[in-house]
Amino acid sequence: MTRKQYLVTAGCIAYSAVIVVVLIGFFIRRSIDVRLSNGGFVRITPPSVWSTCNGCRIVYRPKNGKAGTMTFLWTSVFDLEDGQPAFVAPVAENDGLLILYDADYNYRLVRVDPTEPFNKFADDSYLNYIVQSSPWKIEEGTSHDWEEVHSYLRTVPQRTFNQQAVTTVDLGFGRFHYQREELLSGVKQGEQMLSEVKREADDAKQSHVH
Repeated sequence: MTRKQYLVTAGCIAYSAVIVVVLIGFFIRRSIDVRLSNGGFVRITPPSVWSTCNGCRIVYRPKNGKAGTMTFLWTSVFDLEDGQPAFVAPVAENDGLLILYDADYNYRLVRVDPTEPFNKFADDSYLNYIVQSSPWKIEEGTSHDWEEVHSYLRTVPQRTFNQQAVTTVDLGFGRFHYQREELLSGVKQGEQMLSEVKREADDAKQSHVH
Protein backbone atom coordinates (compact mmCIF):
# COMPACT_ATOMS: atom_id res chain seq x y z
CA MET A 1 0.00 0.00 0.00
CA THR A 2 1.39 3.38 -1.00
CA ARG A 3 1.61 6.28 1.45
CA LYS A 4 -1.22 8.07 -0.36
CA GLN A 5 -3.45 5.00 -0.20
CA TYR A 6 -2.64 4.59 3.48
CA LEU A 7 -3.60 8.20 4.21
CA VAL A 8 -6.85 7.88 2.25
CA THR A 9 -7.76 4.66 4.08
CA ALA A 10 -6.92 6.14 7.48
CA GLY A 11 -8.95 9.24 6.65
CA CYS A 12 -11.98 7.16 5.64
CA ILE A 13 -11.77 5.13 8.85
CA ALA A 14 -11.51 8.25 11.00
CA TYR A 15 -14.40 9.91 9.16
CA SER A 16 -16.57 6.79 9.55
CA ALA A 17 -15.75 6.62 13.26
CA VAL A 18 -16.81 10.24 13.75
CA ILE A 19 -20.09 9.63 11.87
CA VAL A 20 -20.86 6.57 14.02
CA VAL A 21 -20.17 8.47 17.25
CA VAL A 22 -22.35 11.40 16.17
CA LEU A 23 -25.19 9.09 15.12
CA ILE A 24 -25.02 7.30 18.46
CA GLY A 25 -25.26 10.62 20.25
CA PHE A 26 -28.05 11.74 17.91
CA PHE A 27 -30.28 8.73 18.41
CA ILE A 28 -29.42 7.67 21.96
CA ARG A 29 -29.68 10.02 24.92
CA ARG A 30 -27.67 9.33 28.04
CA SER A 31 -29.09 9.82 31.52
CA ILE A 32 -27.64 12.49 33.80
CA ASP A 33 -27.40 11.75 37.53
CA VAL A 34 -27.43 14.69 39.93
CA ARG A 35 -27.09 14.78 43.72
CA LEU A 36 -28.67 17.91 45.17
CA SER A 37 -27.61 19.98 48.15
CA ASN A 38 -30.90 19.21 49.96
CA GLY A 39 -30.05 15.49 49.94
CA GLY A 40 -32.19 14.60 46.95
CA PHE A 41 -31.16 12.67 43.84
CA VAL A 42 -32.26 13.42 40.26
CA ARG A 43 -31.85 11.36 37.08
CA ILE A 44 -32.68 13.21 33.85
CA THR A 45 -33.20 11.15 30.69
CA PRO A 46 -33.89 13.18 27.54
CA PRO A 47 -35.64 11.33 24.69
CA SER A 48 -33.87 10.35 21.49
CA VAL A 49 -34.65 12.29 18.33
CA TRP A 50 -37.17 9.66 17.22
CA SER A 51 -38.96 9.29 20.56
CA THR A 52 -39.63 12.87 21.66
CA CYS A 53 -43.31 11.96 22.09
CA ASN A 54 -42.21 9.97 25.15
CA GLY A 55 -41.03 13.20 26.77
CA CYS A 56 -38.13 13.90 29.08
CA ARG A 57 -38.13 11.59 32.11
CA ILE A 58 -37.03 13.07 35.43
CA VAL A 59 -36.67 10.59 38.29
CA TYR A 60 -36.53 12.32 41.66
CA ARG A 61 -35.71 10.65 44.96
CA PRO A 62 -36.09 13.13 47.83
CA LYS A 63 -33.99 12.77 50.94
CA ASN A 64 -37.08 11.77 52.91
CA GLY A 65 -39.33 9.65 50.72
CA LYS A 66 -39.62 7.27 47.80
CA ALA A 67 -38.50 7.95 44.24
CA GLY A 68 -40.99 8.95 41.58
CA THR A 69 -40.88 9.59 37.83
CA MET A 70 -42.15 12.73 36.12
CA THR A 71 -42.39 13.30 32.37
CA PHE A 72 -42.13 16.72 30.73
CA LEU A 73 -42.76 17.79 27.17
CA TRP A 74 -39.64 17.70 24.99
CA THR A 75 -40.31 18.98 21.50
CA SER A 76 -38.67 17.48 18.42
CA VAL A 77 -35.90 19.25 16.52
CA PHE A 78 -38.39 19.35 13.65
CA ASP A 79 -40.93 21.43 15.63
CA LEU A 80 -41.11 25.18 15.04
CA GLU A 81 -41.16 25.94 18.76
CA ASP A 82 -38.74 24.65 21.39
CA GLY A 83 -39.79 23.17 24.69
CA GLN A 84 -37.75 21.20 27.22
CA PRO A 85 -36.57 21.23 30.85
CA ALA A 86 -33.47 23.40 31.15
CA PHE A 87 -32.29 23.24 34.75
CA VAL A 88 -33.10 21.55 38.07
CA ALA A 89 -32.47 23.09 41.48
CA PRO A 90 -33.22 22.03 45.06
CA VAL A 91 -35.61 23.87 47.32
CA ALA A 92 -33.46 25.00 50.23
CA GLU A 93 -35.95 24.59 53.08
CA ASN A 94 -37.51 21.19 52.21
CA ASP A 95 -37.51 18.21 49.82
CA GLY A 96 -39.06 20.22 46.98
CA LEU A 97 -37.59 20.46 43.49
CA LEU A 98 -37.55 23.45 41.14
CA ILE A 99 -37.49 22.82 37.40
CA LEU A 100 -36.76 25.66 35.00
CA TYR A 101 -38.46 24.97 31.67
CA ASP A 102 -37.46 26.47 28.34
CA ALA A 103 -40.74 27.37 26.61
CA ASP A 104 -39.04 28.81 23.51
CA TYR A 105 -39.87 32.52 23.84
CA ASN A 106 -39.67 32.55 27.64
CA TYR A 107 -38.86 30.37 30.62
CA ARG A 108 -41.34 28.81 33.02
CA LEU A 109 -40.66 27.67 36.57
CA VAL A 110 -42.40 24.75 38.25
CA ARG A 111 -42.21 23.56 41.83
CA VAL A 112 -42.49 19.86 42.68
CA ASP A 113 -43.78 18.86 46.13
CA PRO A 114 -42.99 15.15 46.74
CA THR A 115 -45.00 15.15 49.98
CA GLU A 116 -48.32 15.73 48.18
CA PRO A 117 -50.10 13.63 45.52
CA PHE A 118 -50.66 14.84 41.97
CA ASN A 119 -53.09 17.74 41.64
CA LYS A 120 -55.29 18.60 38.67
CA PHE A 121 -54.13 21.81 37.02
CA ALA A 122 -56.32 24.81 36.37
CA ASP A 123 -57.72 24.81 32.83
CA ASP A 124 -55.74 27.92 31.87
CA SER A 125 -52.43 26.78 33.40
CA TYR A 126 -49.43 26.22 31.12
CA LEU A 127 -48.67 23.14 33.24
CA ASN A 128 -51.30 21.27 31.20
CA TYR A 129 -49.04 21.69 28.20
CA ILE A 130 -45.59 20.91 29.60
CA VAL A 131 -46.29 18.30 32.33
CA GLN A 132 -47.14 14.92 30.80
CA SER A 133 -47.17 12.86 34.00
CA SER A 134 -46.27 13.09 37.68
CA PRO A 135 -47.03 11.18 40.88
CA TRP A 136 -46.67 14.39 42.89
CA LYS A 137 -48.11 17.84 43.24
CA ILE A 138 -46.70 20.33 40.74
CA GLU A 139 -47.36 24.06 40.90
CA GLU A 140 -46.37 27.13 38.96
CA GLY A 141 -43.38 28.83 40.55
CA THR A 142 -44.12 31.71 42.91
CA SER A 143 -42.21 34.99 43.04
CA HIS A 144 -40.25 33.52 45.96
CA ASP A 145 -39.36 30.47 43.85
CA TRP A 146 -38.12 32.70 41.02
CA GLU A 147 -35.97 34.65 43.48
CA GLU A 148 -34.61 31.40 44.91
CA VAL A 149 -33.62 29.93 41.54
CA HIS A 150 -32.15 33.30 40.50
CA SER A 151 -29.94 33.39 43.59
CA TYR A 152 -29.01 29.73 43.12
CA LEU A 153 -27.95 30.28 39.50
CA ARG A 154 -25.76 33.23 40.49
CA THR A 155 -23.93 31.42 43.28
CA VAL A 156 -23.80 27.71 42.43
CA PRO A 157 -20.26 26.47 41.61
CA GLN A 158 -19.64 25.87 37.90
CA ARG A 159 -19.08 22.14 38.32
CA THR A 160 -22.44 21.77 40.08
CA PHE A 161 -24.12 23.97 37.49
CA ASN A 162 -22.78 21.78 34.67
CA GLN A 163 -24.36 18.72 36.29
CA GLN A 164 -27.77 20.33 36.85
CA ALA A 165 -28.07 22.01 33.45
CA VAL A 166 -30.04 19.80 31.06
CA THR A 167 -28.40 18.54 27.86
CA THR A 168 -29.32 20.27 24.61
CA VAL A 169 -27.05 18.28 22.28
CA ASP A 170 -25.32 14.97 23.04
CA LEU A 171 -22.66 13.89 20.54
CA GLY A 172 -21.71 10.72 22.36
CA PHE A 173 -18.17 11.87 23.12
CA GLY A 174 -19.42 15.04 24.78
CA ARG A 175 -22.60 16.91 25.62
CA PHE A 176 -23.68 20.51 25.35
CA HIS A 177 -26.03 22.08 27.86
CA TYR A 178 -27.66 25.37 28.79
CA GLN A 179 -25.26 28.12 29.85
CA ARG A 180 -25.45 30.11 33.08
CA GLU A 181 -25.84 33.56 31.47
CA GLU A 182 -28.56 32.25 29.18
CA LEU A 183 -30.56 30.92 32.12
CA LEU A 184 -30.00 34.02 34.25
CA SER A 185 -31.35 36.15 31.42
CA GLY A 186 -34.38 33.88 31.12
CA VAL A 187 -35.03 33.95 34.86
CA LYS A 188 -34.82 37.74 34.93
CA GLN A 189 -37.38 37.89 32.13
CA GLY A 190 -39.59 35.42 34.01
CA GLU A 191 -39.46 37.54 37.16
CA GLN A 192 -40.43 40.63 35.18
CA MET A 193 -43.32 38.81 33.53
CA LEU A 194 -44.62 37.56 36.89
CA SER A 195 -44.31 41.07 38.34
CA GLU A 196 -46.35 42.51 35.45
CA VAL A 197 -49.06 39.88 35.90
CA LYS A 198 -49.25 40.66 39.62
CA ARG A 199 -49.43 44.40 38.95
CA GLU A 200 -52.24 43.93 36.43
CA ALA A 201 -54.14 41.78 38.93
CA ASP A 202 -53.72 44.42 41.64
CA ASP A 203 -54.89 47.16 39.26
CA ALA A 204 -57.94 45.10 38.38
CA LYS A 205 -58.78 44.67 42.07
CA GLN A 206 -58.42 48.40 42.69
CA SER A 207 -60.66 49.32 39.75
CA HIS A 208 -63.25 46.82 40.97
CA VAL A 209 -63.23 48.38 44.44
CA HIS A 210 -63.76 51.88 43.01
